[in-house]
Amino acid sequence: MIAIHVRLYEELNRVLPDTERKKTVARRLFPGAKLNDLLDVMGLRQAEIDLVLVNSQSVDFEYLLQDEDMVSLYPEFESLDIHSVSALPERPLRKPRFIAQSNLSSLSNLLGQRGYDCLCPPQASEDALASISKQEKRILLTHNPSLAVTHDLDRCFCLHSEEPQEQLWEVKERFQLR
Repeated sequence: MIAIHVRLYEELNRVLPDTERKKTVARRLFPGAKLNDLLDVMGLRQAEIDLVLVNSQSVDFEYLLQDEDMVSLYPEFESLDIHSVSALPERPLRKPRFIAQSNLSSLSNLLGQRGYDCLCPPQASEDALASISKQEKRILLTHNPSLAVTHDLDRCFCLHSEEPQEQLWEVKERFQLR
């Protein structure tokens, strides 16, 4: 058996028990195992991974794992173009999808007018918004800085401005929207 040290980032941690999340964990595999085999053992799919580093070098899914390799797995990047440093097949940045609190309906409308997918359910509770954010992988737009922590959200952006045009600028800057 070979020992592989694995670190999962952000939402990929969902496949780990609470005690192993956001930590380097050890997994044992048979000699000759490839990165794809590790993904299977971890319960992950290739489509969920945007960047793989083994011993700080980008590799593809066919990489042959070696004893004591340090593997870092990163989820889809929403606002950072990594294609020039990734050995994985080239694919475009995913188009971010949003959900906004009802007091951000003007921002939601501005995003929608520019072709971005932004839900703004009227009168939805924070619990309901957090649930939709998690289930549909939507970025929750809010003014409440504690919302991400309270609901253990990976996708949450806290706006500072009260003015819809300035809020739009904040979102465009943070997520590099064109």
